[in-house]
Amino acid sequence: MDSKKDIKKTLMPLVLANLKPAVTVAIVSVPLSIALSIASGAGPVPGIITGFWATIIAGIFGGSHYNVVGPAGALTSILFAVAAGSIVGITGPWVLPVLAVTSGLMILAAYFLRGERYLKYIPSSVVLGFSAGVAVSIASTQIKEAFGLTFVRTHGEVLRDVFILMQNIFSADWVTFSVFLGGFIFLLVWKKTVKSFPGVIPLVVFGMIFGFATRDTALASHIPTIADRYQNLHFSLFSFPEISNLPRLFHDLQTTLGIIKISALIAVVAILETLITARVADKLTGTRFDEKKEMKGLALANITSGIMGGLPATGVFVRTGLNIKSGAKHSVSAIIAGILTGIGAIIFFPALQFIPMAIIAAILYMTALGLIEVSQFKTMLKNSREDFLIAMSVAVLILIFDAGVAIGVGSLIALILFIERTSNGNAELLLNLDGKLIKKTTSGKIGLIEDDYDTVVYSIAGFCSYLDAQTHASRLLKMVKNNPHLHTIVLRMRNIYHFDIDAIESIAYAIKELEKRNIRVAISSCSEDLENRLVGHCAYKAFDALKESGLFFPKSSIAVEYFRQKDAVA
Repeated sequence: MDSKKDIKKTLMPLVLANLKPAVTVAIVSVPLSIALSIASGAGPVPGIITGFWATIIAGIFGGSHYNVVGPAGALTSILFAVAAGSIVGITGPWVLPVLAVTSGLMILAAYFLRGERYLKYIPSSVVLGFSAGVAVSIASTQIKEAFGLTFVRTHGEVLRDVFILMQNIFSADWVTFSVFLGGFIFLLVWKKTVKSFPGVIPLVVFGMIFGFATRDTALASHIPTIADRYQNLHFSLFSFPEISNLPRLFHDLQTTLGIIKISALIAVVAILETLITARVADKLTGTRFDEKKEMKGLALANITSGIMGGLPATGVFVRTGLNIKSGAKHSVSAIIAGILTGIGAIIFFPALQFIPMAIIAAILYMTALGLIEVSQFKTMLKNSREDFLIAMSVAVLILIFDAGVAIGVGSLIALILFIERTSNGNAELLLNLDGKLIKKTTSGKIGLIEDDYDTVVYSIAGFCSYLDAQTHASRLLKMVKNNPHLHTIVLRMRNIYHFDIDAIESIAYAIKELEKRNIRVAISSCSEDLENRLVGHCAYKAFDALKESGLFFPKSSIAVEYFRQKDAVA
């Protein structure tokens, strides 16, 4: 009896504190889930199923107090292509719940294998480019509904479909387009002027009234509604996939491999979107989420959503941001939001069927616009053009090929550029003349040095390996060739945290070559651990000779002063 009272005391305050944000998120989630589900080629009902089950399960088992999981714009282009049969060769929305289960199982495997650690190899530039490409894909799928071109046959391939639709643009229904344009402009103006309340809610209410009022008029043929597009629509919070369809997934090896490939892609995108959204939520709230628990919650959410007939789900910043702005304090908010999404859909689904498809298109165009982070692109263009080009390349590749190719190629380009930067042999140089510092520069600007100097403190920091060791060695020898006054080099190793065997061999070789050219070499600021690795473990024995000669110094300033005094005596 006491335990029940304790639960009541702890649970009720949480429910009351998070009720307002939960209601706000649910009101937005119902039409948004329907819109994203339609954009995925699944019809309206699977989106509600996802917004109910995935949101609740992720809220219960996830590791963030603020993240809201549900149908996501980031997945719509992938799911639409699958439903259209342009990827795995199986046409039909029945495949999508299966993908939710299989991708959920892959996320669960990644959870046990700590797979989130490897996602750091996918940089933010790739994620931004992916989001922008998906935004264009979403917009392209809605051209038919926005312009009333539903009679045109499309194939689920972005560029090909856009080309076909543009060929038929003069056959557009301009009444339909006027409704779409009015809805889109309304959302834009509302976002600029009324920031405390989402514009999608009044637009949906207006759309339902307008769709109902025009259903038996001359405008009905120009303004088809959800009910017109999906006839004999039956609403349910669960629609178990038909077992009889499953053998089709194993009809041939190509189909099976296609399902595995798409499931893996969905899993990667879902994990990335969810963890990034949770991290942004942490920045806004000053909290820290549990990555492992969040992955477990995401995996279980997708598996449950698929079993119940829903779609793959991810963390969505539109709902998460709204959750935070509305005053959420705990994951109870997401759980209640999921429950209210289901209840709201049950109550209002008869009315929601009267939303014009042109209004759904306007909502999806606004969603697509939100996926393009213009400020981030501006920052990249200003600070790192390489990252900007990677992001743009990923966006274009999504339109030409698919998301898997785009992410893979983008990540590979980013890795190659990282290796290129790493292999440059970054170092800091302190140039001295007669024991006094005359210039401080970096290895990137070494070719611009015009001063005469007799001593260089060459500081290697961070990561030195087979990638850049030869660059360091070549640079040291080139410095001697370019400056006849140089007679002393101090290798400063204060901040080295990785120095592999190739680095040891290359630098030792350089030391031997420098000594042949009558250049004095010393080592400074070397940690005890690194010194033990340098001395006695190199074929060239260069470090051993320096150690025996007392040329290992605790500080570079001591080494410079040592040689200065030695030269003064001489």
